[in-house]
Amino acid sequence: MRSIVKDKPRHRAQAERFLRLYELPLTERVRLIEDRVKARVFKDMVADMAMSQKGLAELLRIPVATVNRKAMNDDLLSIDESERVLNLFALIGQVQKMVAESDHAEDFDAPKWVAHWIEEPLPALGGKRPAEFLHTASGFIIVSDVLSAMQSGAYL
Repeated sequence: MRSIVKDKPRHRAQAERFLRLYELPLTERVRLIEDRVKARVFKDMVADMAMSQKGLAELLRIPVATVNRKAMNDDLLSIDESERVLNLFALIGQVQKMVAESDHAEDFDAPKWVAHWIEEPLPALGGKRPAEFLHTASGFIIVSDVLSAMQSGAYL
């Protein structure tokens, strides 16, 4: 995984946020989903991943107008929208953990790496891009499994 350098203090706090969510027991993640997340979390993710709001909204199948309206009113996303956002958070945390275990984590920017990686066609997905799977919970599991296989060297 290539290294992407960024501001170190913000980078460390960001990495810890993604890792904490990834390492949460699933029962706790379900509780967070049921409590729902604020729309501004989506907007923060746009910045973290250096993606366009429209691009991330299309990826997660959340209407941009909905995000903007809810963010302006400091409202919560729906349970389904919250689940997709938190699943992407966890996927980034998974990558962060993989890199941390390889001792190359200091300058690695997992959100930006994920934003790039999900757009690349993968043989493990029949030539499809991981982004094509991220609008469903099952799709996130498939993509997470591909990442795990990459870590073990099964898909290079």
